[in-house]
Amino acid sequence: MVSLSRMVSVSYLFSDLDVEAAESWLRVFGKEDPEVCIDIAESFFKQENICIDMALYSLGIALFKNPNHPKATNYFKAYITHKIASRTNNNLYAILEITDYRMDIKGIKKAYKFKAKLFHPDKCSSIAAKGATYQTHKYCMASSFGSEKKGRI
Repeated sequence: MVSLSRMVSVSYLFSDLDVEAAESWLRVFGKEDPEVCIDIAESFFKQENICIDMALYSLGIALFKNPNHPKATNYFKAYITHKIASRTNNNLYAILEITDYRMDIKGIKKAYKFKAKLFHPDKCSSIAAKGATYQTHKYCMASSFGSEKKGRI
């Protein structure tokens, strides 16, 4: 389930939110089944980052209708990872959703492993999951802690 605190922590990603567009989107797709909203989100995501906000709106509607929908929750997290990477210039801490910049290497590894499991193809079948996994892995390996023994986290 997407918690309110989780939504607040990523609110900066939507500072350019067009409220009228979001309300219009809600009127158009608010009557649709959550599965239809998820399919719409996937089709928008395929159009690259141009339509990621529309994909997130669609998933938001699906989550509003069914907050416990596991597929929508995982898709939302994958889409948010893409948005975070693009908005924060691929900041590793932001991608891993680490708020304490003094976190030790064990904590960073734990956050990385959590993300890796979250976007595993068996857990999240979204087309966004593969890219989210790639972004998470790419920037973790490029950082200083990725070069420890054997080059693995």
